[in-house]
Amino acid sequence: MAAHTDLGNFGEQWIAAILGDIAPVEPGARADLRFLGLELEIKTARPRPYRSGNDLGYQFCLTRDGHTDHTKADIVILLCLTPDLTIYPYIIPAGQIGDRRKIVIPTPDPETYTGQWSPWLAKWEILANPNQKGA
Repeated sequence: MAAHTDLGNFGEQWIAAILGDIAPVEPGARADLRFLGLELEIKTARPRPYRSGNDLGYQFCLTRDGHTDHTKADIVILLCLTPDLTIYPYIIPAGQIGDRRKIVIPTPDPETYTGQWSPWLAKWEILANPNQKGA
């Protein structure tokens, strides 16, 4: 089992590799990465029980004192890493998230998720128009 920081590093490296084909990606000043002048906060999760019982889903901790704060980013990218290593990216303007401390994608299959965050699945175009208000 990968350590929590290993999973986070994997997600950051994956995003950097994908976006690096388009333009340079650098370490962020206020978030994990900087791309086209945007600060990107990258969060990666695997399916795990996210509340009492055995409900599997992807839980992303967005704000943790002294460690991470999505409110300093322009864009938050949530990566759902499935057991077969498929990655489902949710690309969300930080302003759409507000002051939430966590987000849960409450299903082990992100492709079938139809909840609040589903419109942001694979919305790569947000990186070109970060002020977009809705997906």
